[in-house]
Amino acid sequence: IMMAVSLSAQTNAATDRGIKVNGSFIEKAKIDQFLWVQYGAAVAQQFVDNELLNHEAAKLGVKADDKEINKRIALVKEQAGPDFEKKLEQSGLTLKAIESQISFSLTVEKLLKKAKGVDITDTEVQSGFEANKTSLGVPEQIRLRHILASSQQDADDLLIALKAGADFGKLAAIKSMDQTTKGKNGELGLFSKGMLVPQIESTVFTLGVNEASSVVQTTQGFHIFQVTEKVSAKPAVFKEVKERLRQALLQQKIGQVLPDYVRELRQKAVIAAKGWIACARRRVVSSH
Repeated sequence: IMMAVSLSAQTNAATDRGIKVNGSFIEKAKIDQFLWVQYGAAVAQQFVDNELLNHEAAKLGVKADDKEINKRIALVKEQAGPDFEKKLEQSGLTLKAIESQISFSLTVEKLLKKAKGVDITDTEVQSGFEANKTSLGVPEQIRLRHILASSQQDADDLLIALKAGADFGKLAAIKSMDQTTKGKNGELGLFSKGMLVPQIESTVFTLGVNEASSVVQTTQGFHIFQVTEKVSAKPAVFKEVKERLRQALLQQKIGQVLPDYVRELRQKAVIAAKGWIACARRRVVSSH
């Protein structure tokens, strides 16, 4: 599905009837048939399961309120950072779609709490914190910028210029082959260990602030890195991570309980879907 969307966006040759590729035409009906055979039953089952959960929530008087939804949306925005709207647009989602997803998620949480007693106690949160204290903290980070050259010789020449006193940021803006970062003086952002490929990580984490690296070769080309800031590791503080941890533990518990609960709802429900799915699949197969 993602590939079909990507092709449509990149080739700009999609119509209501299909997609044109180098003069050849792929009919939308063929794509629909393929998607139905591959994913139709699973998608249909997900819709059925969601409907069963919504019906049960309504029967038990369970509903996510606006205050809870807005609080969760604020958390999503905080995690996404300052470019939330841009990232949302790039993902193809809308704020309304996210609100709907969050509303459903909160409804399921409240439903399982009422129907199955699913909840997280303060004791469980405290135990989870003690068990995961290291990973919950903020590790040491470095802020990096780089200059990307297309050849070893060009990189060596740039390194000589830096050692002679050239300004790293200005040189990156003029000479770097990386079109994404050269407009930001080569700025790459903050990184902790494990986020970079080994040959880069082993080099940059040994640098001092404002120190330029030796030339590092990757599949992109030849890099020179500079560390502009070092941020010390910050241990986790229970009060600061308590609610985030509670939510993570709750989702874990929901993941364990939800499949069996949905099966219970299916057994009690009247669902006229199996015959319809089988019939639709027969029509797809017979059309080839």
